[in-house]
Amino acid sequence: MSRHLAPLLLCSLLAAIAPLHAQTADNAELAQLHRADQDARRNAADIDWTIVAPEDAERRKRVLALMREGAMRIAVDHYRAAMMFQHDAGLDDIRIAHALATLASTLAPDEIS
Repeated sequence: MSRHLAPLLLCSLLAAIAPLHAQTADNAELAQLHRADQDARRNAADIDWTIVAPEDAERRKRVLALMREGAMRIAVDHYRAAMMFQHDAGLDDIRIAHALATLASTLAPDEIS
């Protein structure tokens, strides 16, 4: 099991069993990271991967830290995190993206599209 997958699964389990009323607002830092991630891809023809790829790696690193801190509690947090991990070509990150997206759709199936 990769060094990223074990913390992800633990954080996901903790998020799933935590009371839903414990956090009702989305994580502002995660929302900002997601916006930056999406903004970097607005003009697909003009993406400079020598800049975006390292930025992506830093965002994924911060998301993992937020997961370890238990800062992701509601569906949209998990969805936003999944979107940042799905860009990577590595199998472990794709698995993390899938797990986060699955958790998001489990927590709030009507909110995540």
